[in-house]
Amino acid sequence: MEEINEAELQSESLERLLHLVEMVNNILKDEELLKAISKLVVSEETFLIIDRLPQLIKLIEQLTRQENLEKIELMLNLLQSLDKQMLEKLSNAFKAIKAEEKVKPMSISKMITTLSEPEVSKGLNVMLNLLRALGS
Repeated sequence: MEEINEAELQSESLERLLHLVEMVNNILKDEELLKAISKLVVSEETFLIIDRLPQLIKLIEQLTRQENLEKIELMLNLLQSLDKQMLEKLSNAFKAIKAEEKVKPMSISKMITTLSEPEVSKGLNVMLNLLRALGS
């Protein structure tokens, strides 16, 4: 009885395998599908990834170390806590600094007036808190 059941199981397994081979054969006969697959697989981006695969593997290995995962998580939390408008203002400020290669000298009276502006005062407060945090 067991021999018959095992023979039936083997027969059923062979039928499934033949069905699978038939499906693969039909896929390989479909020229349109093969063209679509080849366009996805054979592209400039794919070759670039393959070319850089050793570097990517090394980078992934470094990123997935526990101490780096913890740092990445902290950085993501920091990014989520940042206000988008504040980041846009910082970005614009850096662009302005980059655009002005020569900074015009500022008089002491202009500097004192600038320091009394609420936006500047707020920015200085942020910078001082950052410096305190880095110093502790």
